[in-house]
Amino acid sequence: TVPFEENNGTVRERVVDSFSVLLS
Repeated sequence: TVPFEENNGTVRERVVDSFSVLLS
């Protein structure tokens, strides 16, 4: 469960970064 959660967090962070770039 720990690895899955960590992976999910990374994906979410990456998505947020991508969104920020798109908005910028």
